[in-house]
Amino acid sequence: MKRSWYAANARTLLQQRRQGVLPTKPVNVNLDIGHELDLDGYVLTLRSDEPTERIDWRMLVNLDVWVWADETQPLQRVLDVVRDIVAVKPKGLYIRFVDPFGHIHDVDCGSGTHTAGAPEHGIPAEHSFLFFPINSGGTRLGRHLCRALMPLTTAER
Repeated sequence: MKRSWYAANARTLLQQRRQGVLPTKPVNVNLDIGHELDLDGYVLTLRSDEPTERIDWRMLVNLDVWVWADETQPLQRVLDVVRDIVAVKPKGLYIRFVDPFGHIHDVDCGSGTHTAGAPEHGIPAEHSFLFFPINSGGTRLGRHLCRALMPLTTAER
């Protein structure tokens, strides 16, 4: 069994999730971009030399997540991270792509639903994620990201 890896700065979020504390702000996943970011709340950094397939994202279940990327990241790496985060079913997921001029291009990747169910009445818990990328900023780059994400909508999650 392979040992799970976590993004840098994940320890505090992991500890709080174990205590049942949910962040009030989106969790920022920084793909080690070259731009200076002044982000509020939790910032998990995935260095460019870390293999995405080994990262454990389960702490992001039922949380709002913003994945920050820029032109220094290969598009396939961004898609792999998004796919892996979708698999744990966050509450909401955005890609926030920073272009060379510092403009942000938002793509809303979808939303999740999480209901506890009622086991005493035979109603199981339900956890799902509707993956449907939308170019929130209406930019050409956002449209390109949405097109690149579309194969993930039909991939098995």
